[in-house]
Amino acid sequence: MVLSKIYQLDDDSVSFNLKDPTLYHLLSIEFSGPIYHEEVTETTTPGKQTVKKKRHGLSGAIIGGALTGGIGAVAGGLVGRGMGKDKISTDAGTTSTSTEMVEDRALTILKLEDIETSEKITLQLSLFNSEFVELSNFTIHVPEPELEIETEIDEPSLEMNDASENLVKTPDDAFDEIRKYKALLDDDIILQEEFDAKKKELLGL
Repeated sequence: MVLSKIYQLDDDSVSFNLKDPTLYHLLSIEFSGPIYHEEVTETTTPGKQTVKKKRHGLSGAIIGGALTGGIGAVAGGLVGRGMGKDKISTDAGTTSTSTEMVEDRALTILKLEDIETSEKITLQLSLFNSEFVELSNFTIHVPEPELEIETEIDEPSLEMNDASENLVKTPDDAFDEIRKYKALLDDDIILQEEFDAKKKELLGL
């Protein structure tokens, strides 16, 4: 997935496409930079070649002397006239070295939450420090705390009528109660109708 732009809208939601956006909450940004490496550059200035030319002018001596009549004449000639050799010298030039710290892209991790589905995703980006500074201006979404809903539960009533007592009695308890009422019937303490009614009540009939 190649990302070229990331946008934060007025409601602080984040999207990577404004035409058909999927909206996210930005949960966190983690930046591992800035990271730099040392870069050394050597610069060589070429040397200059210098040529020194040697040229001899007229040289020698006048041989002879003045003749009569006041007119001087040269009885000899010029000697030693000739060309010298050129001298060539070359400068080796200079080399300079410079060191510069160059920034590398650093790993940046974005954690987001899809607003529609609540799905959480993690993106890994490579950013320069200037790009991280720009991204750090985005607002981080802080989830709202979940509200605790208190539900009132009615406590069961302690008052129980005879019918409810019968519902929780076991068969053995019911039979014991019937035996007690049968003893009362045998002793003519209760009537047959009362015994029959109590028996049906205890048996749930």
